[in-house]
Amino acid sequence: MKNSKMSLVLILVLAVSLAVTGKGLAQTPDTITLNNINLSQSGIPGATISYSVTVTNNGVSDATVELSEGGSHKWPTYYSPAGPIDLQVGASQNFSIYVQIPADAASSTNDIYELTFKNTVNAESHTLKVNTLAQVPQPPMAPTGRPLVVVNGYDTVGKVRGGQEFTLKLQFANQGQLSAVNIIITFENAGFLARSTGGTVTIPVLDAGKEVTLSQNFSV
Repeated sequence: MKNSKMSLVLILVLAVSLAVTGKGLAQTPDTITLNNINLSQSGIPGATISYSVTVTNNGVSDATVELSEGGSHKWPTYYSPAGPIDLQVGASQNFSIYVQIPADAASSTNDIYELTFKNTVNAESHTLKVNTLAQVPQPPMAPTGRPLVVVNGYDTVGKVRGGQEFTLKLQFANQGQLSAVNIIITFENAGFLARSTGGTVTIPVLDAGKEVTLSQNFSV
């Protein structure tokens, strides 16, 4: 009879242990993922470089994602939307990051920007690293007997953020030997909407060795 009682106690203890262990295994932590954790591009001084990353909630419950900046970056950088962002199970959210290369940036200099996405439900976090490189184009050889119009640089006025407007300034130069006439500039971009002159500007005449700066307003 004593052995029977001991066997019964052991069976009960084992059953409780299995139940607790099984319950623990069934609990899966919330999981957010990024479709990319390393992004890099290059551009000329004065340009604004845009990046895109997608955050997905692959967990078993809703998540709230907070964003924080880091890295050794010094160039103006903005992201949109600002957050925090609520993500339901299986939902995704696209984020845009904009890096402005300074107009006086030296060729081959770079800026590293980090953006951390943290799930406040379980403190899980992932960091996106953005590496932007400045490249100063070498001026082409002046052609003989014809004009040569090039873009000397870009600059932006205002912050490039979703739902807001900013101004893009472009400097054109004629490095050829003859005047250029009827130069038509068309501003087209999938992420930006030109707000001035229908996105088209005409330079009637640009003499050899001369420069001209144009401005165009955009909404993000």
